[in-house]
Amino acid sequence: MDNVYLSSKFQVHLDWFPANQGGRKNGPPVGGDYTPTVVFVEDLGDLKFSDQESLEKHHSTLLEFSEDSLEGIDATARFLSPDAFREFLKPGSRFYIMEGANAVGVGLIISDEENLNYSS
Repeated sequence: MDNVYLSSKFQVHLDWFPANQGGRKNGPPVGGDYTPTVVFVEDLGDLKFSDQESLEKHHSTLLEFSEDSLEGIDATARFLSPDAFREFLKPGSRFYIMEGANAVGVGLIISDEENLNYSS
């Protein structure tokens, strides 16, 4: 069995869908940790849930929001078992933020751990 571990850290920018378009009813998370799944896609129009293959593309993620993160827009991301999708773990990669089968927002990897901008 493969070891399960978290990736290094990535700075991500997040855009949340409004509730009337399938987004979170309580708005984006602010401060603390949030653990959705994400689905990486080449093009943001590529998300489909019509078959099992799409469900297998969900990857557990830890999003860490700082106290000064504005409305859950910027976060630090760590991905569980990153070897399964390493080709996407680079600046410029886009992903859907998922809660179950619902896409609640989109994200963009801005930089990797070596280039994180820490404010503290």
